[in-house]
Amino acid sequence: MGIGTVLESIFRQLDALGRDVSARRRTGLETQALQARLGALGLSCPDDLASIYAFSDGVSAEPGETIGKITLFPGYYWVALAEALEIYGAVSTDARWSSSWLPIFASGGGDFYAVICDSKSPDFGGWSVSSLARPSGLWNSSR
Repeated sequence: MGIGTVLESIFRQLDALGRDVSARRRTGLETQALQARLGALGLSCPDDLASIYAFSDGVSAEPGETIGKITLFPGYYWVALAEALEIYGAVSTDARWSSSWLPIFASGGGDFYAVICDSKSPDFGGWSVSSLARPSGLWNSSR
C-alpha cells in the first residue's frame, strides 16, 4: 500500500467524522520541484517525503481559523511546503534543531514533526519530533 493510499484513507476517515480537512487539501507538487527546493538548502529528499508532497502540498486555512479546523491528527496540521521552508529558515539555526530536519506537521505553538533530510544519516527519511516551545523539549525518533 502506497503513501497516497494511506493518506486518502486518513482523509476519508476524517470526512466520516464530519471534519472537512480533505476539502482543504492543496494540489500536490512535482517531485523535481520539491527536490530542487530542498537541494537549494542542502537537504536531500527522501522518497516518502516526495510521495507525501506529490499527493498534497499540505492543507490550507482561512485567515483567523483555529488549528482545530485543519488538523490531520490531534494537535498537528500538515504544513504546505512554502510554510515548511519558512519555518525551516526560522528554526534551522536554533541549537535545539538539526539543520537536516524539515518540519511537515506543526502545532502552531512551536511543536513539530520533521523528516530527517540528510542522506548520509542512518536515520534518513525517519522522523524527529521537536518542541521549540519548551527549553529542553526535544526528542528524536528514527524510523
